Amino acid sequence: SHGCSYNRCFNDGFIVCRDAYCGGIVGYAATNYQKLTVIKDCINAGHIQGGEQTGGIVGYIRDGKVTNCLNVGTIDCIESTRGPIYGEINSFTTISNCFAKVHGAQYKAGATDGKSAIIEFGERDIFSGRAAYEMNRIMGNKLFRQNVGSDYYPSFAGNVVKSSDIKDDIDLIYTAEDATDFIVGLSDQYAHIVLKGDIDMKNSFVSFYRNSCKFHGTID
Repeated sequence: SHGCSYNRCFNDGFIVCRDAYCGGIVGYAATNYQKLTVIKDCINAGHIQGGEQTGGIVGYIRDGKVTNCLNVGTIDCIESTRGPIYGEINSFTTISNCFAKVHGAQYKAGATDGKSAIIEFGERDIFSGRAAYEMNRIMGNKLFRQNVGSDYYPSFAGNVVKSSDIKDDIDLIYTAEDATDFIVGLSDQYAHIVLKGDIDMKNSFVSFYRNSCKFHGTID
């Protein structure tokens, strides 16, 4: 695209590109002589698989602007030109107020990637509502919303997260339909789990144990 504006776009699908220029919202974007390409207030929650220039929001952008965007999806790319927000940009492109989920709870909220001040949040920050609260505070608006305790990640719908809504003791949230993901998702780290439905304990109780990480909770 050339000289286009993308505002409040959302993707949670699986995107596969056979070649370069792969992004959750835009693949290739450039500015024409009359209008700046702007990607603003967008969220990617999908899995992006591509070649060179693969990014969570945009694959490649030239002479444009990316602002107030969030990527909580995953990037699958063996090339070096990849990233949580963009795959590659030129020196005339500006990146501001962009945020990304880093897959691992060990990252601290507010860490940056060292390139363009993309702020990274760990998994716990995303699930607990802390990321939504901090992102809105940084931007000075109420763009990102989340129903803490039921939403996996922030979106454009739901409640505005207040500081009192943050639940730092919740790491992962799963429903009964997510039982397989729940088993796979456990790691050696201790985690608080919120189960939003009944699970057949006959088939899944043993799988609650992964090495030293045991399931602690109340089974009705």
